[in-house]
Amino acid sequence: MREGDATQLGALDANGIPSHLTLLVRRIDLQASQLRLAYPREPQMKRTELTKKTAANKGFAALGVATLTILMAWLLSPLMLIVGAPVTAWMTYRWFQYRAKWGLRF
Repeated sequence: MREGDATQLGALDANGIPSHLTLLVRRIDLQASQLRLAYPREPQMKRTELTKKTAANKGFAALGVATLTILMAWLLSPLMLIVGAPVTAWMTYRWFQYRAKWGLRF
């Protein structure tokens, strides 16, 4: 190998970084850019789609809490309704309020 050859171990580039590390970083950058081209990012959701998805998630959460309340009351004790009913009511209220705030219909 020659003295100024870039592939020689121990050779430094203009910034004082070993040349083999510079070549490695360039190779990684090239592979990363090829990866970005091969796997483009998904388009971002529109605000209305995000609002509808959030409303659906809040509705499913309220439904889940209601189901859990009924199940626990049936399996354990009807006294579980004392704890579960207010939580269910609050989650359902928040769901209705979110839908009303964003003007979503059923």
